[in-house]
Amino acid sequence: MASYAQPGSITAAGFLLVLSALAWAPLVNDFLLQVMGLLLLVYVVFALLAIGGRRKARSIVTIAATLLMVQLLPFAWWGFTNSTPSSVGQDTAVVDILAIAASCAGLLLLYLRGNDAYFHNSEERRRLRRASRRR
Repeated sequence: MASYAQPGSITAAGFLLVLSALAWAPLVNDFLLQVMGLLLLVYVVFALLAIGGRRKARSIVTIAATLLMVQLLPFAWWGFTNSTPSSVGQDTAVVDILAIAASCAGLLLLYLRGNDAYFHNSEERRRLRRASRRR
């Protein structure tokens, strides 16, 4: 019988991914509300589904994280190079860099070699549960 216990690295990955979303939320709310807000919501929902062992959710959260990082990375640059007083300051830049680092670390933890067995076992367990309901 395979072990279905969630590895600690998956739990840590979920914590880091949600933490990065919370850090990005003020940036998205202030500057890029419409599409980026929806993308941030997709990021959080699929991060939580990935923690639950869904392999496709792991792929989608990776794509969403990449899109978020590409869109929000300029705030880190502007925060340090902007000499005029504006809402994008050094504190915004630091928060953005920390959120990007937390997101990268969370994604790295999701894709550790030993975690593939957890995702496979979770999918197998869901498949068996669906099959037993159909009987």
